[in-house]
Amino acid sequence: MGLFQQMKDLKGFVAAAPEMIAEAQPLQAAAQRYGAVTAGSAPVMGMPTAAAIDPADLRLVPIEGVSIDMYARIAKVAAAGVDRASLVGYAAGLGIREQAWDSASFQWNERMRGDMPLAVHFGNLYRSVSV
Repeated sequence: MGLFQQMKDLKGFVAAAPEMIAEAQPLQAAAQRYGAVTAGSAPVMGMPTAAAIDPADLRLVPIEGVSIDMYARIAKVAAAGVDRASLVGYAAGLGIREQAWDSASFQWNERMRGDMPLAVHFGNLYRSVSV
């Protein structure tokens, strides 16, 4: 792939980032609701429970150097309504390059899509982060 094609692809990805963050917010809210419903309750037949995710679980492998904990922290900053430059600056302060953040953000959303235990895990991290 040529440099110009990569730049064009990156431009499209950057333009889509706010939409991806907006998609993550309802997922996070659903994860929080799911966690609130299942936390401390006895399992009911047919109802999924939010079991803890083992730290060695491959679903928690960082993406582009961005762990799910870091993703939750940066997503919380994004949800506060900061502009793109501020968000990228915040990520850079954590040692994450702009391209790595864009890629990781997209891939974390994809990884959580349809994986309720992982989404609940993210929701718990997101809720506990203070920025």
